[in-house]
Amino acid sequence: IMKITLRKALNLKNKLVGEINELGSIIVSHNRYETGRNSLSEKIDVKLKLSEYIKKKNDLTALKIAIVNANANSDGSNSIYGTLMKIEETKSLISFLKGIQTDTTCREQTDYRTNTTTITEVKVQVSYEEIQGLIKKAEKQIEEFLDAVEEFNGTTRIEVNI
Repeated sequence: IMKITLRKALNLKNKLVGEINELGSIIVSHNRYETGRNSLSEKIDVKLKLSEYIKKKNDLTALKIAIVNANANSDGSNSIYGTLMKIEETKSLISFLKGIQTDTTCREQTDYRTNTTTITEVKVQVSYEEIQGLIKKAEKQIEEFLDAVEEFNGTTRIEVNI
């Protein structure tokens, strides 16, 4: 835990967003690859990149919560702002995960000059089942966050002048 100025926190938030976008691009671009082509996609550890992506997403969520709490003079990550931020970022994670291609196939390519056919297998590093597991875990987190919001909304009283 470190203390930083709000200005530094905002700069760090922007940096994390850039890193998350870059990791996301790498994951989406390189999860599927054709075997036997010695491609860059085979050399990139997409599972590691996905793990880094999720960690940075969690770091970004925590940082955004700290920023919101500082601006709202709230009491920390237990505030309703923090819970709402967790819902927003977890939904964003689910949307990202749903965009990762996980289908495997074989491609047949014919060289008409030599009259030869080559079959290339397209594989993935993070399987459909693994992605679905991560989505289910995130959806369960959202349910827990929504329960907390519902409890807050049901127990918090405000004054209104109607």
